[in-house]
This record gives sequence, structure tokens and C-alpha cells, in this order.
Amino acid sequence: MAARVGGRDRAERRGDMGASMTWSDVLAVDGFSSPLTRAVLNRAVSTVPRARILEVGSFKGSTTSALCHGNDVECIHCIDNHSEFGDTRVELLDVCQRFALPATIHDLDYFAPFPTDVFGGTKFSVYHYDGPHAEEQHAAELTIALPHLADAFLYIVDDYSWECVHRGCDAGLRALEGRVKVVSKKVYESEGLNDAGGYWNGLLVAWCEKT
Repeated sequence: MAARVGGRDRAERRGDMGASMTWSDVLAVDGFSSPLTRAVLNRAVSTVPRARILEVGSFKGSTTSALCHGNDVECIHCIDNHSEFGDTRVELLDVCQRFALPATIHDLDYFAPFPTDVFGGTKFSVYHYDGPHAEEQHAAELTIALPHLADAFLYIVDDYSWECVHRGCDAGLRALEGRVKVVSKKVYESEGLNDAGGYWNGLLVAWCEKT
């Protein structure tokens, strides 16, 4: 099931975002991310022209709005089946509508088979993963996304300071050796669990290319 929020052309949508969403609004959205984490997400996407974003684990929209705020975003596809922290569909839809985000919301389980045309053939230049954090899920998540990613893409993983997360991500990248090359990466470490004054539970930001 998918709900499309934005329906106007890209230039108009971007103008609406600038007019209707302030950074204070972004920080006010409830979610599992700190102000610094949201700033990193925002800056990372600002380097990608006409960004096409795939976000797994959008929850209530705090990171969704941070990724989009003031940036050149063509579209953002949000995946969440709202099974882990209660039903937050209404909150996510409200954020996307209030801030006029060019969003399509998919209510699906990322790790269950889904139609290959679910994204309408979009090749995403930004992939943000904040879904389930078991090691084996992190080892698989990039492989699942890969057919839907552009030849060069920004790969962002939340909660990277957790051992199970970085171990799983490393395994996933090793499994894709010969298919994906990490051109550059930066790790933002947290100072502890849910570090509200720092980088929450850490972040990986990597620029990758298909080979």
C-alpha cells in the first residue's frame, strides 16, 4: 500500500518546503534522532542535486523532514510497516503534508518480498536506513535496496555506534564486493545510548558507486 503526498512539480514543491518548514519545525518533530543527527542528514543530502531519497524506517517523520529541509529533493519514498513502536502512520502523514514534502509512503515490510516496480522505476541517489537493527538485517538491507539505487548513491545508516549495526553493515558491504565500492565515508560516533546532545546512537554516511 502506498500513499503519495506531493503531487506538484519539483520546483514548486521545493519552494513550498522552504516556505512552510523552518529548522525549528524539523527539530520539533518527535523521533529517535538528535538535533546533531538531523543536521548531519540535512547537510549530507544538500550535496546531492535533485536528490531522490529512499528511507527505510521513517517512523514519525523526524528524519524524513531533516533529509528534505531546504534541499533540492525530487522525491522521497518512505517505508515503514509501523510494527515496532506502535502505529505512527497518522504522525508520518501529517509531517509530510504539513511540510509539503514530495513523499510517497509505503506501508510494507522491507524484508518481505515486494513488487519490483513498487517505486515506479525510480533510481534513488540517497538511501537512508533506520529500519530493524538486527545484525542479519543490516547484512541484507543494502542488497535489497541495490536494484533500486542509482549508479552513485549516498548510503546513510542510523544507530551505527551499536556493534550489531556496524558489524552487519560491514558484512553487507563485504557481500557486495565487486558490485559496490565505498568511495568515501564518515562515521559519527555517539557518546552513549540515545545521546541527545551528540549523535544519538551514531551515523554512517558513505558515498558509494556501483562497479
